[in-house]
Amino acid sequence: MSQRLISIPGWQSWTPCVPNLLGKYALHFYSPFGQTNWQIKIPNIKTKKPISGWCSFYCFGRNISSQKILANAEILGRFSTGMDKYLIVDDGWCSWGEWLNPYQKRFPQGMKKLAKDIQSRGCKPGIWLAPFSTNTPTGHRLPVFPYDYIIDLEDKNIQNKLFDSIKVIVEDWGYQLLKLDFLYVIYHIKRYKNSTVPDQILKEFLIRLRKDYPHIHLNICGCPLGPAVSVADSMRFSADIITPYLDNLWPINKLYHSSRLSQLEKNLEARSESSKFWLLDPDAFVCRPQTGFTHEQILKLHYLVKKANGVFFLGDDLTRLTSNQISTYIEPLWHSGQ
Repeated sequence: MSQRLISIPGWQSWTPCVPNLLGKYALHFYSPFGQTNWQIKIPNIKTKKPISGWCSFYCFGRNISSQKILANAEILGRFSTGMDKYLIVDDGWCSWGEWLNPYQKRFPQGMKKLAKDIQSRGCKPGIWLAPFSTNTPTGHRLPVFPYDYIIDLEDKNIQNKLFDSIKVIVEDWGYQLLKLDFLYVIYHIKRYKNSTVPDQILKEFLIRLRKDYPHIHLNICGCPLGPAVSVADSMRFSADIITPYLDNLWPINKLYHSSRLSQLEKNLEARSESSKFWLLDPDAFVCRPQTGFTHEQILKLHYLVKKANGVFFLGDDLTRLTSNQISTYIEPLWHSGQ
Protein backbone atom coordinates (compact mmCIF):
# COMPACT_ATOMS: atom_id res chain seq x y z
CA MET A 1 0.00 0.00 0.00
CA SER A 2 1.50 3.36 -1.05
CA GLN A 3 2.01 6.08 1.51
CA ARG A 4 -0.47 8.94 1.40
CA LEU A 5 0.84 12.39 0.50
CA ILE A 6 -0.36 15.33 2.53
CA SER A 7 0.19 19.02 1.88
CA ILE A 8 1.52 21.13 4.74
CA PRO A 9 1.18 24.87 4.06
CA GLY A 10 3.94 27.34 4.81
CA TRP A 11 7.68 27.06 4.40
CA GLN A 12 8.97 27.11 7.97
CA SER A 13 7.69 26.89 11.54
CA TRP A 14 6.71 30.56 11.79
CA THR A 15 5.21 31.10 8.33
CA PRO A 16 1.60 32.33 8.47
CA CYS A 17 -0.63 29.81 6.68
CA VAL A 18 -3.11 32.64 6.09
CA PRO A 19 -1.36 35.90 5.12
CA ASN A 20 -1.53 38.73 7.65
CA LEU A 21 -0.22 42.27 7.78
CA LEU A 22 2.59 41.64 10.29
CA GLY A 23 3.71 38.44 8.59
CA LYS A 24 3.85 40.16 5.21
CA TYR A 25 6.89 42.19 6.28
CA ALA A 26 8.66 39.39 8.20
CA LEU A 27 10.84 38.22 5.33
CA HIS A 28 12.48 35.52 7.45
CA PHE A 29 9.12 33.70 7.51
CA TYR A 30 9.48 32.92 3.80
CA SER A 31 11.74 30.84 1.59
CA PRO A 32 14.33 32.80 -0.40
CA PHE A 33 13.51 30.39 -3.25
CA GLY A 34 9.76 30.97 -3.22
CA GLN A 35 8.63 27.65 -1.73
CA THR A 36 5.21 27.97 -0.10
CA ASN A 37 4.24 24.45 1.03
CA TRP A 38 5.45 20.87 1.41
CA GLN A 39 4.13 17.63 -0.10
CA ILE A 40 5.07 14.99 2.45
CA LYS A 41 4.53 11.25 2.65
CA ILE A 42 3.09 10.21 5.98
CA PRO A 43 5.97 8.34 7.66
CA ASN A 44 5.57 5.11 9.57
CA ILE A 45 6.49 6.56 12.96
CA LYS A 46 4.90 6.86 16.35
CA THR A 47 5.00 10.32 17.89
CA LYS A 48 6.05 10.68 21.51
CA LYS A 49 3.74 11.39 24.41
CA PRO A 50 2.93 15.08 25.05
CA ILE A 51 5.38 16.96 27.24
CA SER A 52 5.10 19.97 29.52
CA GLY A 53 7.44 22.50 31.07
CA TRP A 54 8.57 26.10 31.23
CA CYS A 55 10.68 28.28 28.94
CA SER A 56 12.65 31.29 30.14
CA PHE A 57 12.38 33.55 27.08
CA TYR A 58 8.73 34.54 27.30
CA CYS A 59 9.07 36.33 30.62
CA PHE A 60 12.76 37.25 30.82
CA GLY A 61 13.87 37.52 27.20
CA ARG A 62 17.66 37.31 27.17
CA ASN A 63 17.93 38.71 30.71
CA ILE A 64 18.31 35.37 32.46
CA SER A 65 20.42 33.99 35.31
CA SER A 66 20.77 30.83 37.33
CA GLN A 67 18.75 32.43 40.15
CA LYS A 68 15.79 33.20 37.88
CA ILE A 69 15.92 29.75 36.28
CA LEU A 70 16.04 27.85 39.57
CA ALA A 71 13.33 29.95 41.21
CA ASN A 72 10.98 28.87 38.44
CA ALA A 73 12.24 25.28 38.51
CA GLU A 74 11.30 25.17 42.18
CA ILE A 75 7.68 26.00 41.39
CA LEU A 76 7.42 23.94 38.19
CA GLY A 77 8.76 20.90 40.00
CA ARG A 78 5.87 21.05 42.46
CA PHE A 79 3.15 20.79 39.81
CA SER A 80 1.54 17.36 39.54
CA THR A 81 1.26 16.89 35.78
CA GLY A 82 1.50 13.23 34.87
CA MET A 83 3.82 14.36 32.07
CA ASP A 84 7.54 14.94 31.61
CA LYS A 85 8.40 18.46 32.77
CA TYR A 86 11.25 20.19 30.96
CA LEU A 87 12.72 23.49 32.04
CA ILE A 88 14.25 25.25 29.03
CA VAL A 89 17.11 27.70 29.44
CA ASP A 90 16.41 29.83 26.38
CA ASP A 91 18.46 32.52 24.62
CA GLY A 92 20.69 34.67 26.83
CA TRP A 93 22.96 32.08 28.41
CA CYS A 94 25.88 32.71 26.02
CA SER A 95 26.92 34.61 22.92
CA TRP A 96 25.63 32.93 19.75
CA GLY A 97 28.17 30.46 18.44
CA GLU A 98 30.10 30.37 21.72
CA TRP A 99 28.14 27.39 23.00
CA LEU A 100 30.80 26.22 25.46
CA ASN A 101 31.34 29.66 27.01
CA PRO A 102 28.29 30.64 29.07
CA TYR A 103 28.09 34.11 30.57
CA GLN A 104 30.03 33.81 33.82
CA LYS A 105 28.21 36.54 35.71
CA ARG A 106 24.79 35.09 34.95
CA PHE A 107 25.79 31.47 35.55
CA PRO A 108 28.75 31.57 37.94
CA GLN A 109 28.66 27.84 38.67
CA GLY A 110 28.34 26.86 35.02
CA MET A 111 25.72 25.11 32.94
CA LYS A 112 26.52 21.61 34.17
CA LYS A 113 25.75 22.57 37.76
CA LEU A 114 22.61 24.34 36.60
CA ALA A 115 21.37 21.18 34.85
CA LYS A 116 21.90 19.17 38.04
CA ASP A 117 20.09 21.79 40.12
CA ILE A 118 17.14 21.75 37.70
CA GLN A 119 16.93 17.98 37.99
CA SER A 120 17.09 18.13 41.78
CA ARG A 121 13.93 20.23 41.66
CA GLY A 122 11.99 17.59 39.76
CA CYS A 123 12.43 18.88 36.20
CA LYS A 124 14.37 17.75 33.14
CA PRO A 125 16.89 20.33 31.92
CA GLY A 126 16.54 21.71 28.41
CA ILE A 127 18.59 24.30 26.57
CA TRP A 128 18.23 26.59 23.56
CA LEU A 129 20.66 26.75 20.63
CA ALA A 130 20.74 28.57 17.31
CA PRO A 131 23.25 26.07 15.92
CA PHE A 132 23.70 27.59 12.46
CA SER A 133 24.11 31.18 13.68
CA THR A 134 27.00 33.06 15.24
CA ASN A 135 27.81 36.56 16.48
CA THR A 136 31.34 36.11 15.10
CA PRO A 137 31.73 37.53 11.57
CA THR A 138 31.89 34.92 8.83
CA GLY A 139 31.72 35.20 5.08
CA HIS A 140 27.94 34.83 5.25
CA ARG A 141 25.75 37.61 6.67
CA LEU A 142 22.06 36.91 7.15
CA PRO A 143 20.05 39.46 5.08
CA VAL A 144 16.89 38.96 7.18
CA PHE A 145 16.11 38.77 10.91
CA PRO A 146 18.11 38.31 13.13
CA TYR A 147 20.77 39.74 10.75
CA ASP A 148 23.54 37.67 12.29
CA TYR A 149 26.22 35.56 10.68
CA ILE A 150 25.75 32.06 9.28
CA ILE A 151 28.16 29.18 9.74
CA ASP A 152 29.02 27.09 6.68
CA LEU A 153 28.27 23.45 7.41
CA GLU A 154 29.88 22.32 4.17
CA ASP A 155 33.15 23.11 5.96
CA LYS A 156 33.91 19.91 7.89
CA ASN A 157 35.98 21.72 10.52
CA ILE A 158 33.07 24.04 11.33
CA GLN A 159 30.67 21.10 11.34
CA ASN A 160 32.88 19.12 13.70
CA LYS A 161 33.19 22.07 16.09
CA LEU A 162 29.41 22.35 16.26
CA PHE A 163 28.91 18.65 17.00
CA ASP A 164 31.71 18.71 19.56
CA SER A 165 29.89 21.52 21.37
CA ILE A 166 26.60 19.64 21.31
CA LYS A 167 28.34 16.55 22.66
CA VAL A 168 29.52 18.49 25.71
CA ILE A 169 26.08 20.02 26.26
CA VAL A 170 24.35 16.64 26.15
CA GLU A 171 26.89 14.13 27.43
CA ASP A 172 28.84 16.20 29.95
CA TRP A 173 26.45 18.94 31.05
CA GLY A 174 23.43 16.63 30.97
CA TYR A 175 20.75 18.55 29.05
CA GLN A 176 17.88 16.31 27.95
CA LEU A 177 16.04 18.61 25.53
CA LEU A 178 17.55 20.70 22.76
CA LYS A 179 15.48 23.62 21.51
CA LEU A 180 17.00 24.21 18.06
CA ASP A 181 16.12 27.61 16.63
CA PHE A 182 16.69 29.75 13.51
CA LEU A 183 17.45 26.69 11.38
CA TYR A 184 16.28 28.52 8.25
CA VAL A 185 19.36 30.73 8.18
CA ILE A 186 21.50 28.34 6.09
CA TYR A 187 19.08 28.80 3.19
CA HIS A 188 20.33 32.40 2.93
CA ILE A 189 23.93 31.52 2.06
CA LYS A 190 24.28 33.31 -1.26
CA ARG A 191 25.81 30.48 -3.27
CA TYR A 192 22.64 28.41 -2.92
CA LYS A 193 20.36 28.98 -5.90
CA ASN A 194 17.66 26.55 -4.78
CA SER A 195 16.78 24.57 -1.65
CA THR A 196 18.37 21.23 -2.62
CA VAL A 197 21.67 21.60 -0.75
CA PRO A 198 20.39 23.37 2.39
CA ASP A 199 17.52 20.84 2.60
CA GLN A 200 20.07 18.04 2.60
CA ILE A 201 22.40 19.76 5.09
CA LEU A 202 19.52 20.38 7.50
CA LYS A 203 18.18 16.84 7.21
CA GLU A 204 21.61 15.27 7.71
CA PHE A 205 22.25 17.48 10.74
CA LEU A 206 19.01 16.45 12.40
CA ILE A 207 19.43 12.77 11.50
CA ARG A 208 22.89 12.74 13.06
CA LEU A 209 21.56 14.29 16.27
CA ARG A 210 18.75 11.75 16.36
CA LYS A 211 21.21 8.88 15.84
CA ASP A 212 23.77 10.14 18.36
CA TYR A 213 21.22 11.05 21.05
CA PRO A 214 18.04 8.98 20.66
CA HIS A 215 17.05 9.77 24.26
CA ILE A 216 17.13 13.56 23.76
CA HIS A 217 13.95 15.47 22.94
CA LEU A 218 14.48 17.58 19.82
CA ASN A 219 12.22 20.65 19.99
CA ILE A 220 12.49 22.38 16.61
CA CYS A 221 11.77 26.03 15.86
CA GLY A 222 12.30 28.40 12.95
CA CYS A 223 12.78 25.37 10.74
CA PRO A 224 11.81 24.52 7.15
CA LEU A 225 9.32 21.73 7.71
CA GLY A 226 10.15 19.02 5.16
CA PRO A 227 13.70 18.07 6.23
CA ALA A 228 12.60 17.62 9.88
CA VAL A 229 9.97 14.94 9.19
CA SER A 230 10.71 11.66 11.01
CA VAL A 231 13.43 13.39 13.05
CA ALA A 232 11.89 16.18 15.16
CA ASP A 233 10.11 15.19 18.36
CA SER A 234 8.17 18.45 18.51
CA MET A 235 7.78 21.29 16.03
CA ARG A 236 6.60 24.86 16.44
CA PHE A 237 3.72 25.49 14.05
CA SER A 238 3.41 29.27 14.36
CA ALA A 239 5.40 32.37 15.29
CA ASP A 240 6.26 33.42 18.87
CA ILE A 241 2.97 34.02 20.65
CA ILE A 242 4.37 37.06 22.49
CA THR A 243 7.56 39.04 22.90
CA PRO A 244 8.40 39.90 26.52
CA TYR A 245 9.90 43.21 25.45
CA LEU A 246 6.37 44.53 24.84
CA ASP A 247 5.15 43.95 28.41
CA ASN A 248 3.13 46.96 29.60
CA LEU A 249 3.50 48.74 26.24
CA TRP A 250 -0.19 49.12 25.52
CA PRO A 251 -1.67 49.34 22.88
CA ILE A 252 1.30 48.06 20.86
CA ASN A 253 1.41 44.79 22.81
CA LYS A 254 -2.36 44.37 22.42
CA LEU A 255 -2.24 44.76 18.64
CA TYR A 256 0.92 42.69 18.12
CA HIS A 257 -0.02 39.81 20.40
CA SER A 258 -3.61 39.69 19.17
CA SER A 259 -2.26 39.22 15.64
CA ARG A 260 -0.01 36.38 16.84
CA LEU A 261 -2.92 34.70 18.63
CA SER A 262 -4.99 34.85 15.45
CA GLN A 263 -2.09 33.38 13.46
CA LEU A 264 -1.73 30.57 15.99
CA GLU A 265 -5.38 29.61 15.61
CA LYS A 266 -5.24 29.62 11.79
CA ASN A 267 -1.94 27.73 11.64
CA LEU A 268 -3.21 25.04 14.01
CA GLU A 269 -6.16 24.43 11.74
CA ALA A 270 -4.03 24.43 8.58
CA ARG A 271 -1.22 22.24 9.97
CA SER A 272 -3.17 19.83 12.17
CA GLU A 273 -2.23 16.84 10.01
CA SER A 274 1.44 17.44 10.76
CA SER A 275 0.75 15.92 14.18
CA LYS A 276 1.40 12.64 12.34
CA PHE A 277 5.08 13.69 12.14
CA TRP A 278 5.77 15.30 15.51
CA LEU A 279 4.20 16.79 18.62
CA LEU A 280 2.62 20.13 17.82
CA ASP A 281 4.27 23.00 19.71
CA PRO A 282 1.98 26.05 19.99
CA ASP A 283 4.70 28.04 21.78
CA ALA A 284 4.34 29.21 25.37
CA PHE A 285 1.18 29.71 27.40
CA VAL A 286 1.12 33.06 29.21
CA CYS A 287 -1.54 34.54 31.48
CA ARG A 288 0.00 37.71 32.92
CA PRO A 289 -1.95 40.86 32.01
CA GLN A 290 1.21 42.79 31.06
CA THR A 291 1.14 41.10 27.62
CA GLY A 292 -2.02 43.02 26.69
CA PHE A 293 -4.13 39.87 26.42
CA THR A 294 -7.65 40.08 27.81
CA HIS A 295 -9.13 37.32 29.98
CA GLU A 296 -11.00 36.05 26.91
CA GLN A 297 -7.80 35.94 24.85
CA ILE A 298 -5.98 34.07 27.61
CA LEU A 299 -8.80 31.51 27.57
CA LYS A 300 -8.50 31.29 23.77
CA LEU A 301 -4.76 30.63 24.06
CA HIS A 302 -5.52 28.07 26.77
CA TYR A 303 -7.98 26.33 24.43
CA LEU A 304 -5.51 26.29 21.50
CA VAL A 305 -2.69 24.87 23.63
CA LYS A 306 -5.00 22.11 24.82
CA LYS A 307 -6.29 21.47 21.30
CA ALA A 308 -2.76 21.08 19.92
CA ASN A 309 -2.26 18.30 22.49
CA GLY A 310 1.49 18.22 22.07
CA VAL A 311 3.69 20.61 24.02
CA PHE A 312 2.59 22.60 27.10
CA PHE A 313 5.31 25.15 27.89
CA LEU A 314 4.60 27.89 30.40
CA GLY A 315 6.00 31.35 29.69
CA ASP A 316 5.32 33.50 32.74
CA ASP A 317 7.61 34.15 35.69
CA LEU A 318 5.94 31.61 37.97
CA THR A 319 7.23 33.39 41.06
CA ARG A 320 5.05 36.42 40.21
CA LEU A 321 1.77 34.66 39.41
CA THR A 322 -1.01 34.75 41.98
CA SER A 323 -2.59 31.60 43.37
CA ASN A 324 -5.75 32.56 41.47
CA GLN A 325 -3.87 32.77 38.16
CA ILE A 326 -2.30 29.38 38.79
CA SER A 327 -5.59 27.70 39.73
CA THR A 328 -7.56 29.39 36.95
CA TYR A 329 -5.15 29.10 34.03
CA ILE A 330 -2.12 26.91 34.78
CA GLU A 331 -3.36 23.85 36.63
CA PRO A 332 -6.20 23.10 34.15
CA LEU A 333 -3.64 22.72 31.36
CA TRP A 334 -2.75 19.31 32.78
CA HIS A 335 -6.34 18.15 33.21
CA SER A 336 -8.92 17.00 30.69
CA GLY A 337 -11.48 19.73 31.34
CA GLN A 338 -11.34 22.96 29.34
